[in-house]
Amino acid sequence: MFDLSGTRDLLLHGGQLELGFQRLHHTDVKRIFKKLGREPPPEKIQPPRKCRRLNKSQTIVRLIMWGNNINDDGAVYISEMLKQNDTLRELVIFNNHIGIASNGLLKADPLTNKGKLRIAEALRYNSTLQMIAIDGPRLHFCKPPYLDPSLGLSLPRFDPEVGKAFRNALEESESAIESIQIGNVVDDPNFHQWETTLQKCENLHSLGSECISVRANKKLMRWRAINALKARKVTREGNADEFISTVSTAVQYGVIDVVYYLMRNNVGFISK
Repeated sequence: MFDLSGTRDLLLHGGQLELGFQRLHHTDVKRIFKKLGREPPPEKIQPPRKCRRLNKSQTIVRLIMWGNNINDDGAVYISEMLKQNDTLRELVIFNNHIGIASNGLLKADPLTNKGKLRIAEALRYNSTLQMIAIDGPRLHFCKPPYLDPSLGLSLPRFDPEVGKAFRNALEESESAIESIQIGNVVDDPNFHQWETTLQKCENLHSLGSECISVRANKKLMRWRAINALKARKVTREGNADEFISTVSTAVQYGVIDVVYYLMRNNVGFISK
C-alpha cells in the first residue's frame, strides 16, 4: 500500500489531490497511477492523519504533481492510467524532473519527447479528461537573464513531432480536452495546423499560450471562441434558452465570430 503520510504538504479536498514538490519519483508514480487506473476507493492512498477524515466515497478529479522527479519511466504509468481512468478531469504534471545542479544553480530536465509521445497516444483512449498540462508554456517565455547559461538552466525547444502526436490524438478520438499545455505551441513549425485541430475538436479552446502570435491568428481565435462558448453544442441541441444565453454572452464580450456562427447556423431555429 502506498503511504503518503511522510509528504510535507498534501491537499485532498473537493476531489483535488495536491502532490506538488513532493520529490516523487517514477516508482512513486507507479503506485499512485496504478490505483487511479483501477479507480479504487481514495482511502487506499493514505494521506496524513489530518486528511483521513475525508469522505471515503470521494473521487479524485484533479491531480496536481508538478515540480517532482517524474521522468519517461513515470510517463509509462501516467499513460496506462489515462487509458483506464474515467473520473479524472484535470492532470497537471509540468515542471517535472527539475532540481538543483551540482553547482547549486537551477537545472531543468523535463520529460523527454519519448514520454510526451506516450502520453499523447494514451489520450486516444480517454474521453473524460478535460485539462492536461505536461509542460508549462511560461517557462518558454523566459528572457535573459533567466536563460543565461551561467544559471545552468536550459529548456528544450518545442518538438513538432510532439505537437503532431497530440493533434492527431485529439482529432482522431472522442476527446473531452478543453485545455492542453504541452509547451510553447507558437514555436511549432506547424502551428497553423492547430487551427484544424480546434475546428475538429469542439471542446478544445486553450492551447496554454496567450502570446501575440496566437491572438494574431484570426482563424484560430475564431474557433477558440466558438468552442469556449459551446456554440456547436448549442446549435446541435437546439435549446432556445441556451441559444439566447450564448448569444447574449457573445454580444456582452464582443465575440462577433460566435454571434455570426450562431445566427448563420440557426436560421431555421430562429425563424420558428
